Amino acid sequence: MLLNEELARARIQDLHDDVRPRTVRTNARAARRWDRVARWASRRAGRYRA
Repeated sequence: MLLNEELARARIQDLHDDVRPRTVRTNARAARRWDRVARWASRRAGRYRA
């Protein structure tokens, strides 16, 4: 039982290690996208304020 738990824990850790760089990349892409949306909204609001 203990050996199976160790193997399962190692397998889960490997999966997390594989996914982590992809998650960082996705978060960076999402941040850039929201930054672009915020700039667009700011320009749009400026047009209506003027």
